[in-house]
Amino acid sequence: MRFLIFALSASFVFGADDPNALPAEKRRMGPLIQEVLSPVQKYLQESSVAFYRGDNSRFFLYGTVVSEDGYVLTKASEIYEVEGFYVRIGRKKYRKVEVLGRNDVWDVALLKVEASGLKPVSCEDSATLSHGTWVVSNGAPE
Repeated sequence: MRFLIFALSASFVFGADDPNALPAEKRRMGPLIQEVLSPVQKYLQESSVAFYRGDNSRFFLYGTVVSEDGYVLTKASEIYEVEGFYVRIGRKKYRKVEVLGRNDVWDVALLKVEASGLKPVSCEDSATLSHGTWVVSNGAPE
């Protein structure tokens, strides 16, 4: 079963073509939305990368697994000149993280951790997404 991390269409989630079919209070992160999204929660956790400062083990950034063998994308400006950080993917910590490159125009960095069997996110072409598409992102690290 393929999980679409970056977007879930409202018609899939609620079985309606109109993304505004529910009252506003039911479109926010309330119990109904949590129930609908709970099947992908574990997948989101396994595809998310939490960055921690090594000196005080304080969370400071998220990244995203983009390959099974340890490639990660994150915001370049947030890790620039940060020393001694480590990452956590799911419940496992990776202390050796190599910054392979960065693109300052897009503010993205490509990193590598020594891992295998990770669960990368699936990306969709934005041209195939309709207006009103839901975007799902991971919350706070566990």
